[in-house]
Amino acid sequence: MEWSVRAVIFLLGFILACVFVIVPVRITPKTKKTAIFLDYSTAPILIVLLLVASTCIPWVVVVRGILGKRAPAWAVDETSTSYLVPYTVVVLFMALAYVCTSAEYTKCFVYIANKFSKAALASKNPNILGLSLFTLLAAIFTLTTSNDIVVLTLTPIILEFSRKTDAHLLLPLLLAEFCSANSFSAGLLSGNPSNIILASVFRIDFITYLKYSLVPAIVSGCCVYGYSILLARKNERAPKPAQASNEIELISAPSHVNEKESKVESKVEMSEPKAVAPEKKEEEVELSRNGVLALLILLFLFCLFLCSTAISNRWPSIEFWHISVFVLAVTLIKDCIFYRKNLGTIWTITKALPWKVPLFLLSMFILVEGASYYHFTTAIADVLSKHVVAPVVRWGDLPVALLFNLLTCLACIVFNNLPATIFITRIISETSMRQALGDKTMIATFSTAAGTNFGACILPHASLAGLMWSSMVMNPPLLKKVWMHGTVICLLLVVVCSAMLTLFSWIVLLVSLNQ
Repeated sequence: MEWSVRAVIFLLGFILACVFVIVPVRITPKTKKTAIFLDYSTAPILIVLLLVASTCIPWVVVVRGILGKRAPAWAVDETSTSYLVPYTVVVLFMALAYVCTSAEYTKCFVYIANKFSKAALASKNPNILGLSLFTLLAAIFTLTTSNDIVVLTLTPIILEFSRKTDAHLLLPLLLAEFCSANSFSAGLLSGNPSNIILASVFRIDFITYLKYSLVPAIVSGCCVYGYSILLARKNERAPKPAQASNEIELISAPSHVNEKESKVESKVEMSEPKAVAPEKKEEEVELSRNGVLALLILLFLFCLFLCSTAISNRWPSIEFWHISVFVLAVTLIKDCIFYRKNLGTIWTITKALPWKVPLFLLSMFILVEGASYYHFTTAIADVLSKHVVAPVVRWGDLPVALLFNLLTCLACIVFNNLPATIFITRIISETSMRQALGDKTMIATFSTAAGTNFGACILPHASLAGLMWSSMVMNPPLLKKVWMHGTVICLLLVVVCSAMLTLFSWIVLLVSLNQ
């Protein structure tokens, strides 16, 4: 580990970038009307630029941080065992983001969610049935799209559903929605950008990821549902305060595309009942031909992902991210046909994409590559492998799964789940760590994948979805309860998923031995 002046300055910059992710800062100059935001999108890239300008990050690190294994010969790190190509992760993420956002723009997700909500309201027990249906819907949306779609689509509908039934049901509903999204997202490679990063580092194909993670993720999601049901039953038995009618109020359901509108229209205020707008009549949402085709394209994308391993075996030049780009092209053709009279709609969808995430990802890729350049990751890997991992490995598979699950959850609290994934996978890629893990590298890898999803349940800054979700539910007392229960759920999921991963690793090993 190097302790030169440049190394120390780099380390301080790295820490500062992580601090701004957790605690964003708004700077309002006296001479200017516009404020400057230092958050996860601006602070890391600004720090990278300053470190490059001061030569604390050499250009070779920047090239590796963007091109990874495909860096030119003069920039390749021969000691790295990672197969990560960072720019392909960004392209894959943005392609999937456009496909999902385009489908969301057709209101097909809102249509499905409204049908579920009406079915629950028409039942004899709308509270429990509503909780069950929304949990199921969160699982379906997460497995077929991503956890961000769940946050943007279901949250305002859940708020409206709670207002029509029982305000005391809102806590279990929000908890089930958010924690289900972040447990089921561990099941498929496409469920979360952190899964894509991890699979890219260790060259894990879609089917292999699904084989190890899908069932543990589904069992974990069922645990979230069980916990939420128990909480709902407890809240039903609890005495209701006299002012319960003013406890939760909703302004209106938000636009599903414009993030700024969604933040304004779906805010929940507890402290100022007088600010509540009068109840509005629900707008009926119909499923258009465009929406049906968008759903079919998502199904087509899912089928291509399932066949991605066979496709890559038949045509080695076709990679996983190429599939998402192909489906992006299909979606663009569909949009050009349906919006031919108003092509500006395509620009509206494009503007609604999470453009801050690519800047955040690339800057964190470069910063982690810089940590490797100064041998910080090597030093951390050496210490962990010698004093922590090596003793735990001797205890068996389950302790290893628990260890890496917990380590990743803690890293999510410190870094946010995306940089945590980049950092942990880099440590696992170090030679000393791989030697210490031996044949338990695979279970450590999938435990890390689970941890990057479960860690989001602990605090809002632990994931980008959590930050966005908290901005839609502007209710500090309620959110405090959500994160308190979310921490308990996270610990429960760590234990359950670690046990399931251990069981499945044994099953896979037995099957391979029999073959």
